[in-house]
Amino acid sequence: MHYSTDMLEAAQKRLKDRSDIKYIQASFQDIINTQILDGQYDFIYSSFAIHHLVYSEKKKLYFKLYNHLNPSGCFIHNDVIAPSSARIEKWYLTLWREWIEEFPDKGKSAGMDVIPEKYKESPDDFPDPLDKHLELLRKAGFSDVDCYFKYGIFALFGGFKAE
Repeated sequence: MHYSTDMLEAAQKRLKDRSDIKYIQASFQDIINTQILDGQYDFIYSSFAIHHLVYSEKKKLYFKLYNHLNPSGCFIHNDVIAPSSARIEKWYLTLWREWIEEFPDKGKSAGMDVIPEKYKESPDDFPDPLDKHLELLRKAGFSDVDCYFKYGIFALFGGFKAE
């Protein structure tokens, strides 16, 4: 797996005035298999990346992240999820295409105009249904696990470490 220097630099630029943020550049395998997370954190956020892990790696990652959260700490994940059925998938992809048509500047400039047809073709993508993610988070120990926002195949979800 690869990690993005560009995305890390963008986050640092956007949040430059925050001295209480620690940035970690690492692959998920580094996080899962090493001690690169060297402390306890109040908040961990991931965006559009964990779908590159197979189910067993997602499980290991969620346990590792839980163990590095402070009591009452929160993990939020924004990512692509697999639809629960072919019928739902067809509907979600229609919603996506309609969004691209409604906001062509946003969809095309971000390269999202070709993704509805190709999102499942990549050998590096392993999206799982939302209910599987929520189940893994609960098994890892997270409480108040929920989906905070969902639009088609995109979901924002997470949970908290008990106090």
